[in-house]
This record gives sequence, structure tokens and C-alpha cells, in this order.
Amino acid sequence: MRAAESPMSFFVLATAATLALFTAPAEAQAGDAAVRALADRALRNQPPTVMEKTLTPSGWDSHDYSSPARYYWPDPAGPGLPWIRKDGSPDLEAIARSDEPRLAHFIDDVEALVAAWKAKGDAKYAARAALYLRAWFLDPATRMNPNFRGAQFIAGKDRGRGAGLIDFSGLWRLLDAASALEAWRDRPKAESDGLRVWMADYLAWLDSDAGAAMESRAVNNHGTWFAVQRVALLLFLGRRDDARSFLEAATARLAAEQFKSDGEQPLEAARADGISYSLFNLEAWKVLAGLADRAGARIDLSGPARASAFIAPYLSAPSTWPWSQKTPLARGAGAFLARAPWEKAE
Repeated sequence: MRAAESPMSFFVLATAATLALFTAPAEAQAGDAAVRALADRALRNQPPTVMEKTLTPSGWDSHDYSSPARYYWPDPAGPGLPWIRKDGSPDLEAIARSDEPRLAHFIDDVEALVAAWKAKGDAKYAARAALYLRAWFLDPATRMNPNFRGAQFIAGKDRGRGAGLIDFSGLWRLLDAASALEAWRDRPKAESDGLRVWMADYLAWLDSDAGAAMESRAVNNHGTWFAVQRVALLLFLGRRDDARSFLEAATARLAAEQFKSDGEQPLEAARADGISYSLFNLEAWKVLAGLADRAGARIDLSGPARASAFIAPYLSAPSTWPWSQKTPLARGAGAFLARAPWEKAE
């Protein structure tokens, strides 16, 4: 559930809501058992919060989310600052001291708790999920401020970057779980309303921050996952028409920039883990296809279809990949492509 095989393992984790999108029925059955085990552990664990981190860029409030730039390290040739880039080599020690893994675990746990409640009908899982949401978003002592201004900072250079919004790529899963929890009869209305206020405030920050604006214009996987995040927020807040218009415009722009005629994704293929990043971008497109159905949007999926066909041969023979793939592929990497909705391409 929290494997570290992939550079993106903190970002896209196959738990309850993702099972339906990315796994076949037999795999989903095995995954259900893993989700139940995760939910049972979450019953025993304390909810993670942003107050637990020990690594924060100077000047930010402890309630602000923060994480180090994933592939940056202290410069061994100088005084250590500014940090320097080593693509494909994450500084896992620094990351572990930040909010990034805690956010990922929080989303995993809430999703699993809600899934277990829906499967078993046992209110203890719903109550625990509500506690997790309250601790992360609502409790004045532990709540996260509705911004990502300290995400993926580079020590000695940037106190936070728009690129750090990729840390919240699992937001759509969290919002799905929170929406499902609305059916719990003991869910306090004040908490449901409070969560929507937090998300509305976060969307307002997302639409006004300069770094977020840069991320919205990105044409690689960052731009695709930004679209996932913003559309999921709009749908959660009941703004379906806005979600549809934004999604149709964003996907048209991204498709034109991301996919060559043969299906290569050059911006992803150029990374140190080119197969992994190509798949990571296609995962975002698959989520967008699902969100498009909810929003009533018509999007062109011919680009992802070409990209899927292009990368498929390399999944069983990664050594033939003509670019770099530094990290061994996780077992089953790319399995979701077999069930992608690309046949709906307009």
C-alpha cells in the first residue's frame, strides 16, 4: 500500500477508491483485504497532522503544509546551500521529516476507513474517518492552513514552489471518501460544512497564488495532475458547469502539448525514470476521464490512447526502453492501461 518502488509512490497509492479504476476484479478482491487491514490499523493509530513535521522552511507557520523538493540535496561541494538537483534520487530522509508522507498516509487511511464502513456497515470506521478529517482540516490546534505555499521548497533558494502541488494529487480520492461519508447518519453537519469551507478557501488560494498559476500552465504530468485537483474541487463544491468548462479547455491544451503522433510523451520520457513518469501522467488522464463523466464533459482521449499503445511493449521489457528508467518497475506497473477508457475518444 505504501511501497517505495516508484518515484511517485507517495502520490498515487492504490487503495479503496483507486481499486475500481486501476485493478481487475481478482486484483480488487485481494486489494479489498489490504484495504480492510489498513482500516483496522487506522483504528489504532492516531490521526496524522501537519503539526508533527520536523522540517519546515523558515518563515512559515507550523500549520502550513511543507515538504522538500523531491530530488534536491545539500550541495556536497559547498556549504550545502542552495540544494542541488539529482533527478531520480529522492532525499527520503528529508521527505520523511516533512508533511508529504503524513499527507499520503492520511489520505490512505481516510479512504480505507470509509471503504471499510461502506463494506461492513460498522460505524466505528465512519467515526474514525470523521476524526481524521477533523484533525487535519478543522481542529484549531492541528488543522492545516488552506494553502500549499511551503510545498517542495528548495533550501537556500525557494521557500515553496507551485510544483509542490503534485503532493496533493491524491485529493480526488480524499474528496470521494469525504463525499461518501456524508451518508453516515451521525456525521455532524457542522463538520461537513466546515470541510467544504476549507476546500473553498483552498480553491480560492489555488486560483490566486502565483506559484499555483505557474503549475496550472505546466504541460507535463504536473499540469495533468493540477487539472485533476481543480476539477475534483469544483465537483466537490457543486460547481459542475465550472468543472466541465475547465476540464474541456485544460485537456485540449494538455493533449496538444504532451503526446507525439506515435504516442511518445517526450517530457516524461526525458526523466530519469521515463517509464514511471509516462505511466504517472497516464494515471492522471485516467482519473480525468472518470471526472469528465461526472462533469458531463467531452474530452479527447486519442492522445492517451496513442501513449498507452506506445509504452505497452516496454512494460514487459523495460530494458528495451530507449531512455532512462533508473528505478526498477513495480510489479504490475501499468496494469491499469488494459482497462483504460480510451475507447471513448472523440
